[in-house]
Amino acid sequence: MPTISNKLRLFIALLLLVASAPLARASHVLGAELTYRCLNQGVYEFTVRYYRDCSGITAPNTLSLTVASALCNTNMTLTLTQDTMYALPTLCQGVPTNCNGGQAPGVMLHIYRGTTALTMPCGDWVASYTECCRSTLVTNLTNAASADLYLEARLNTQNQQCNRSAVFAQN
Repeated sequence: MPTISNKLRLFIALLLLVASAPLARASHVLGAELTYRCLNQGVYEFTVRYYRDCSGITAPNTLSLTVASALCNTNMTLTLTQDTMYALPTLCQGVPTNCNGGQAPGVMLHIYRGTTALTMPCGDWVASYTECCRSTLVTNLTNAASADLYLEARLNTQNQQCNRSAVFAQN
């Protein structure tokens, strides 16, 4: 039967083991794009193109986008739902990635959309999305797995024109 000092040593050893374990994080986000387009006067569709490291956790089914205006004293949450998902092609054709059972690093594109009415004429609308944590495949950030992703798009509805944000022509 262990003595109290043996129990204390065991407890301290377990405590040190737990304290030295690496912090678990859900590193999976490589990058993303946030865009908007006016569907008709005052009604806007927001789109997030979400690039996920296939070796990370699965992407969420929905994203929560914050849409706010300080001038109009308005703050709302818009739920974007996933409507498209596909693995992006690799530079080396025919090389299977971890998105489809292979070994090479792969990227999955998830596209989320949601629509809301912005009927108040506000010059300072800000749509934003944030998520922890970035993929370790991101090499231009120090300790990417600890870095948050933050997206922001600004829009002005004071002029009552139906407008859209800039979009990239290709992935």
